[in-house]
Amino acid sequence: MKKQKFKKIQKLSFLLLAFCFLLTTGMQCKKSSETPKDVLPAETQTGKGTFGCLVNGEIWLPKGNFPYAGLTSIIQFGGFQIMASKDKQYISIAKNPIEKAGEFPLNTFDKDALFTNKEDEYKCIEGILTITKYDKTNQIISGSFWFNAKNSSGEIIKITEGRFDDKYTN
Repeated sequence: MKKQKFKKIQKLSFLLLAFCFLLTTGMQCKKSSETPKDVLPAETQTGKGTFGCLVNGEIWLPKGNFPYAGLTSIIQFGGFQIMASKDKQYISIAKNPIEKAGEFPLNTFDKDALFTNKEDEYKCIEGILTITKYDKTNQIISGSFWFNAKNSSGEIIKITEGRFDDKYTN
């Protein structure tokens, strides 16, 4: 009698194990038809060639089409400029002079920051550029920014949570 119970338990265990095996190996991972959501790049300081920000709360990342990269950083004559583009939109931030890392106000008088959307240009009315790394030896510039900008019609856009990490050219 004990042998019969043991055999039934053994047979039941085997069937349960076989069922679990078939259940887990028979499942297939479905590929998502959704495109991955864009995320802002991490705030790094290694010259990764990254740039991103929120434009009125929406993630904005540069996207270049060959032969254009979508991101350019230049330091010439002590002045810094970073330009990013996507489709027919452009963000440009320039500050002169930049001699070391630090915090720099962006203002409307010097056209320090611009956002261009097709034919409409938004000029900075206030903002901050923070350079967190300025490595002249390895030509790396990294930092963060935010600015508010206004077009000729008085419409204001908010550029927030901006960050960049790029190798610059002279």
